[in-house]
Amino acid sequence: MKRTKWISTRSYRRFPALAQVVVMSISFLLAVTCCITFPPLNAAAAAAAAEPSAQEILDSISSSNILSGNGQATLEMTVVSKQGRKKVQQLELYRRDDGKGNVSQLLVFTAPADIKGTKFLSIGTAGKETQMWLYMPTLGRERLISGSATQGQFMGTDFTYEEISGAISFSAEYTAKRLADTTKDKLSCYVLELTPKSDKAKYGRLKLVVHKESRIPLVIEFFNRAGKAEKTLTLDGLHKSQDGIWQPKTIILNNLSSGSSTIIDILQESREEVSEEMFTLRYLRR
Repeated sequence: MKRTKWISTRSYRRFPALAQVVVMSISFLLAVTCCITFPPLNAAAAAAAAEPSAQEILDSISSSNILSGNGQATLEMTVVSKQGRKKVQQLELYRRDDGKGNVSQLLVFTAPADIKGTKFLSIGTAGKETQMWLYMPTLGRERLISGSATQGQFMGTDFTYEEISGAISFSAEYTAKRLADTTKDKLSCYVLELTPKSDKAKYGRLKLVVHKESRIPLVIEFFNRAGKAEKTLTLDGLHKSQDGIWQPKTIILNNLSSGSSTIIDILQESREEVSEEMFTLRYLRR
């Protein structure tokens, strides 16, 4: 197999308030208004037209996956319990995206020894539900992950199978409302509040902080149907790779219900194209 050229990326570690109405004397108002310069109506309209709507922002969100675009990455995933105990796992991630809504992703665990060789394959086809399989070396066969099983915990982490595969379709399942803009890590961001379109959506509400330039969600807050915060997903260290692709260095999922957290550090990444053969059941069984 051709040796992959790696790019090392390791690196360790808001609302304009509404103007309050003030009771003023007529003379003071006249004095103030004399000093105000109002923009032409057409300029104000043009500025408003240039601002994207909440739905446009939601539709343009580039990715909720660990890796965007095509390529592979070496990851270290650390699960921290409420008591502070840590479980460290290492894995390789492979991804193909044709830019038409068809995304395939393969995760291969390389350590520790008791889960080495475990593989998780997800194949997303435009307009269809994402298919998922988990291969366990001890069983020698793969298991289809479907229905309610997609909401189960992925390999003892705080992610669900659906979340780790990037199969959540915010645009399809939720209606967006735009809130006041903010900044995160000195990056300009949009803020969206999402509410479910139907009872099928898992969460009662979500709040997204989306980087304006890359349209990558830097913070996602998940609330249950009762309005209680359940999880917070944070992407840290957002940067442009050598080939100009925006990518985080660390992904943190805090489970507010259990008190545990899962941290994913992206140690190395490559943008070399991955063979389609890797995203097949035949390869999964190797």
